[in-house]
Amino acid sequence: MAATAPRSKTEKITGISNPESLKKLEKLLRQRFSIDVGASTHQYMVFRARLGHKGTEISLNIFSSDKIVFQGSPKVTETDFEFISRTAAELARESVSRTTTKKTPRTIRAGQLMEHAASLVGGSEVDLMIVVLLCDIVNDLVVTERLSAFVKNRELLESDSIPSKLQALADKLTGVKDSSLDTVLRGEDIAKLRQTRNKVAHGGQPVMPDEAKWALDLAQEVFANL
Repeated sequence: MAATAPRSKTEKITGISNPESLKKLEKLLRQRFSIDVGASTHQYMVFRARLGHKGTEISLNIFSSDKIVFQGSPKVTETDFEFISRTAAELARESVSRTTTKKTPRTIRAGQLMEHAASLVGGSEVDLMIVVLLCDIVNDLVVTERLSAFVKNRELLESDSIPSKLQALADKLTGVKDSSLDTVLRGEDIAKLRQTRNKVAHGGQPVMPDEAKWALDLAQEVFANL
């Protein structure tokens, strides 16, 4: 039986009304949904948008009290409403985490390694191999940092398997098991670089200049979107 009243759900996520968190949230939402950002219609409203996914739209309103209100028409199914609102709420939590814990041991080290990798591009064959190894570590540190906002399982966070971490992060971001790795920005490319890294680390495979440049560009983009 169809719903006879609009759907509504409220979440409180401390810190989401911070301008930096809102900026990060909008960026993450654009990666996951179609989004139409509108002007605030309430004195205490700090962000207002409509989120679309596979033909379904719901509204998202954020207030200075850190409350997020999701609303949908009666025509929106409960499954679709829950999926969009749950995913958006997870992205909101990640936005707060990523703006308040930007400088952690992982992210500081990732930045240092990336700078060193950049200094080696254009160097010798061995330098190019090191670039790939360092960029893979940067990606792993960033993915692990993002995943730590959702899980506290040390075994998973300290795992050597970047595909496993990417899969866990993708599933957390969407709320759907076995989601596409590209739910995570450049997820498939991060996994591809790990394969290249393994060939370098375990087989001594040489690295071409364009491969090293691609690895560095990837790591820089992944780090910039932390």
